[in-house]
Amino acid sequence: MYDDIANNAQNPHKGSIINTDNGPNVYPGVPKDYTGDTVTPTNFLNVLLGKDMTGIGSGKTLKSGASDRVFIFFSDHGAPGLVAFPGFKMLYAKDLIPVLQSMSANKKFEQLVFYLEACESGSMFNKILSDKLRIYATSASNPFESSYACDYNSNYNAYLNDCYSFNYMNDTDNANVKTRTLQQQFASIKQVTTQSHVCQYGDLTIASQPIGNFQANSFQMKASAGQRNVAVPKKGVNSRDVKEIYLLKNIERADAFEKPIWMAEYKEYKQMQTRVDTIFASVSHTFNLHRIREAREAAMINADDHCTSQAAIDMDCIKDATIAFEKECGSFNEYSIRYVSYIRDACDAKINVNALAGQFGKVCKIISAN
Repeated sequence: MYDDIANNAQNPHKGSIINTDNGPNVYPGVPKDYTGDTVTPTNFLNVLLGKDMTGIGSGKTLKSGASDRVFIFFSDHGAPGLVAFPGFKMLYAKDLIPVLQSMSANKKFEQLVFYLEACESGSMFNKILSDKLRIYATSASNPFESSYACDYNSNYNAYLNDCYSFNYMNDTDNANVKTRTLQQQFASIKQVTTQSHVCQYGDLTIASQPIGNFQANSFQMKASAGQRNVAVPKKGVNSRDVKEIYLLKNIERADAFEKPIWMAEYKEYKQMQTRVDTIFASVSHTFNLHRIREAREAAMINADDHCTSQAAIDMDCIKDATIAFEKECGSFNEYSIRYVSYIRDACDAKINVNALAGQFGKVCKIISAN
């Protein structure tokens, strides 16, 4: 965990993290093996592979074997073919899938379950995660849509959770984990996560396993007594809009001294948005990417399955083109990451990565000069 919440200067209750209104402080006692600058894609993959992590974080690494079950939960920003670590260090499907394949081949688990909360998170698994690997994955969204933040709390001035994540944790907290299955949990999450399409991939037979093979809770007595707390659908906001909403709410609640400071930050944020919009509008126009998007959107409207109806991403192209953008135009952020979808469109259209890089360089030089 990056560990930037509990003692953040913007947190009005130092040392406290809650994930639901009037909920308990969930921060004390949480193990923090890797924090801050050690939370990177490379360290994450090395831990999964069981590599020696001496001198990094706590040094803990995954020493699982053929009879073990492994559970992974990941939550952060995402885009087609990638998820972002803190500081927008990217973990690409191009790099994750071979690690999962290696873990399976080297008998690092009997079964592995992966819950992924990120925008367009279905793209990390759709038609690239083989059902032969003994891996079952669920995602907060399909390959083409945002995930959503839920439960804005005015006291903390923050969204307390992501809708999919809250819904699965709530389900586990209130389940008899010895009898309730992963499939039953998936069906419940899908029912109450209404603004994005919750998806499942890989070896779906694993979903018949009880939740307790992979997750635990502290509420077994309550759940066994039949006092199940059933979740209800919540209205969330696009995860990529949270930063702007946060700035606007700070302007709204600021006093006369603070308001100009927040307004200046908001103005800078809007200027960044305009710059990014201009870059990708140029790329879209140059390569006629709108035709790719229109065709896909039309197909999705009539699709029976919003999770698997489309082709797999081009993992190589997305990684190479994303790196090319960052080289020419700078790092992605919580706003610009939405435009990785344009890179996916270009990859689907078989546009050469060098041609994309050239257009990025051309537009970004013009914008920088102005």
